[in-house]
Amino acid sequence: MAFGQEVMQARIAITWKESMFWVVVSTITILGTALVVVVGAKTVGVVLIAAFVVIPAAAAQLFGRTLGATLVLAVAASLAGTAFGLFASYHLNVAPGATIVLTLGAFFFLALVLRRR
Repeated sequence: MAFGQEVMQARIAITWKESMFWVVVSTITILGTALVVVVGAKTVGVVLIAAFVVIPAAAAQLFGRTLGATLVLAVAASLAGTAFGLFASYHLNVAPGATIVLTLGAFFFLALVLRRR
């Protein structure tokens, strides 16, 4: 493999051991990158799911006086945030998971502003 005509014509002599060393280094780099991407994606997915569960409940606790009312408000906030987040992600052509969580976060901050004192 060569990057240009000059490099290809240089005919730099390398040994079999050097070739194998660079093959191993390249393989380790590729596998390490793949591992970081897979683990990172799983971590971000877990964080999004945790946010999806926690944010509506936290917002509902600001207004609910009883457990039943808090549960109803949390479910309503989840449904509204999911619907609006999916709608926005479709029209903005962005990732739906992050958009839903951002929408729920906006609901939470709105609840903080409007909470009873």
